[in-house]
Amino acid sequence: MNRLRWVVLLVGALSVLALVLFAGLGLFRSTRARVASLPTTAAAASNGPAAAALARGDAAFENGDYVAAIAAYSDAITLKPDFAEAYNNRGLAHYRLNDSEAALADYNRALSLRPDYAYALTNRAILIYDTGDYTAVIADTSRAVELDPDDDSAYVFRGNAYLRVGDYTRALADMLKANSIRMQRRTDGL
Repeated sequence: MNRLRWVVLLVGALSVLALVLFAGLGLFRSTRARVASLPTTAAAASNGPAAAALARGDAAFENGDYVAAIAAYSDAITLKPDFAEAYNNRGLAHYRLNDSEAALADYNRALSLRPDYAYALTNRAILIYDTGDYTAVIADTSRAVELDPDDDSAYVFRGNAYLRVGDYTRALADMLKANSIRMQRRTDGL
């Protein structure tokens, strides 16, 4: 009888874990589908002509014209060579065009200019996830959540990386945290 009780408890616990991880997979898929929201900041907007080029790139990106977006972001970079947001956003456009090498180069350049740029860390982690280097994904997303504890995408990708390396406890914790952030946004009407 005692053994049966343990089996029932174990099956129940595994069922709950499977449901949460399955929900996490749904978060992962929805995050992957909407990957690349443009993180243009107020600071970036104060950069005059470079900011105007960035805004043109953002508009083209939002319209799905990634080639035009890359051209506009390149203009912004020409006008302001240390414009981390332009490098990050151009990396996003390259990623959407499946040019992983160019995307990675842009994310790396954005991070060399601003090592504390959470969006670029998350974007690089998303790109690296596809290569299977889950240790690097965990490193980038861990730093991203230190910098921005409300970055649900970082939690989702870190959780999936933990899942891939077999750390189910951390995977579950990250999926729950990502879900909590998203539910709070819904409650707040964001």
